Amino acid sequence: TVWIGIAYGTQQTYAKKYLFKGDRNGIRKAAVDAGLKMAIEIIHK
Repeated sequence: TVWIGIAYGTQQTYAKKYLFKGDRNGIRKAAVDAGLKMAIEIIHK
């Protein structure tokens, strides 16, 4: 649950960056990218 929280927090950070640009596809892509990055980090630990 800690990792899920961190991943979710990371997604929110990315989403906020794109939200100011008003790019919905960017928000979705950023969330996916953040989720993948977190998954890769979890696998490597």
